[in-house]
Amino acid sequence: MQDESWVVDETVEAGAVAVGVVPIADAHLCADIADLYRVKSRMTIARLFRKYIELSFRTPTELLHDSKALQKLQAYGSLFSSGVERVSVLQASMSGQSHTKRRDALNEAADTALRRSRQAAEKVPPGVLKGFDLGGTLDGVVGVAPPGQERYFATVQLAGKSLAERSWLGKFKLLARMTGNAARDDALATIDQMVADLMYIPAAFQDVVGYQRNLAQTLCTIVDLCDGSFDSGSDEARESLAVFVPLIAAGRMPQTREALIERLLRQLSSSQPLDRHDPGREREAFRTVALRLRTPTGTFGGEPVLEALNQRALRLFGPDGAPPLDRVEKAQAQDAASHTAFLAGLAEGATNTQEFSAGSRIFREGEQGDCAYMVLSGSVEICTSYKGAQVMLARLGEGSIFGEMSLFNSMPRSASAVTTTGCRLRVIDKGEMDRRVETLDSFSRHWVSYLISRIADLSGRVAESGLGGQP
Repeated sequence: MQDESWVVDETVEAGAVAVGVVPIADAHLCADIADLYRVKSRMTIARLFRKYIELSFRTPTELLHDSKALQKLQAYGSLFSSGVERVSVLQASMSGQSHTKRRDALNEAADTALRRSRQAAEKVPPGVLKGFDLGGTLDGVVGVAPPGQERYFATVQLAGKSLAERSWLGKFKLLARMTGNAARDDALATIDQMVADLMYIPAAFQDVVGYQRNLAQTLCTIVDLCDGSFDSGSDEARESLAVFVPLIAAGRMPQTREALIERLLRQLSSSQPLDRHDPGREREAFRTVALRLRTPTGTFGGEPVLEALNQRALRLFGPDGAPPLDRVEKAQAQDAASHTAFLAGLAEGATNTQEFSAGSRIFREGEQGDCAYMVLSGSVEICTSYKGAQVMLARLGEGSIFGEMSLFNSMPRSASAVTTTGCRLRVIDKGEMDRRVETLDSFSRHWVSYLISRIADLSGRVAESGLGGQP
């Protein structure tokens, strides 16, 4: 994916600020009008009209569901027509249709969206969306909206309320308040699409999650948001994030997760440095990101993210010095499931538990180890010393296992483990593992021995590649 920069000759003046389309290199191909409202199309709109969106504080969902907002965009000089022209050229090459036919189809889709939102707003009586009860709005449009379009009508009402908020944080806090502690699935699905928009718009993302010192931190933050371990954010958004982060991690906000992963993929694929403030730390930043993207079953985000990571490694290390990420990660994906399942089963039988307060050091890098740990509650950070500085490799939550290499060999700990909250841990000692292995039949013992040697070999290869190892 190429970098997206502003086209100067397609700008109009908004006071002293030039607003233009972004020369995007790809665009989602809409099959029908319903496709226009889906997250992939909205992400295209967000990239194409990024400057206008950030200046006007209007999200793609608001533009598509509020006739006045869409009319203002269409009337904004040549901005809308330039955007349609850009997308029609891209879609023509994808669909085999002529560029003129795609341009006409896009204009017709925009006119349809404008007409639908106006009609929906006119049909719903005033005051249907009372306070912050979106569930009540969904019930209130029954009988007014055509069957099957209740969510669309409710989204029109929500877009109108959200447009009244003139800041990204205001919109985010409004959506969190409407979600509450026990959102209905249909109401949450409506809110999900609006939160997805906010997480994809760069200015909104920064306002919500807080200052990110570099791209590496941004990428790690995205993973934290998706797996539920994010516990920071701007002061004003922290309470609202506490509503949404568990829902994203639980899979109840799929559009938001999709938007976050797409954002991660595009930024990881770009030529933007991971640490623009200190080019000398680029390799260290790459190592931090690569380790954060690693999961027990492969790579967070799957093959597309792994490929983007590989391409960045090639640019950073060169073809001869690039770490063999594909071989290491694919081998890990094959063996990690069996490895994790074995350790999890071992942990289930362990009775020794320990409790730690926040900020406690569980073990230190370089120490000799004879046990592993499973997180029963709380969170733990795994850190290593690199060029005199402490680098966080991973943040682990409930169910995670760490320190397991000490069960397999006598090497010193390759990283330190520190609690970030109060923690309760289950201790898995080497003696317990040996006793359990002895109870297995000969075939199973052979398989476990193979896995142990395989894991040790993979960890060594990762460490030699400069990406670090497991503690």
